[in-house]
Amino acid sequence: MSLLNKMIYVWHLVRRNYYKELVESCIDCTLKAKLRNKFEYHAEKLAELSLLKAS
Repeated sequence: MSLLNKMIYVWHLVRRNYYKELVESCIDCTLKAKLRNKFEYHAEKLAELSLLKAS
């Protein structure tokens, strides 16, 4: 895995964890849905990068 791919992986990892914390502490339902979408996006990207990392 190249350095750039590692940096991208870490970026998505940090952002996923950040949005997870925001979702867990959010009270507003509409904002919570938007944050959950962002969380899911970064989780999907991590899954894709994990597959690239394994191969």
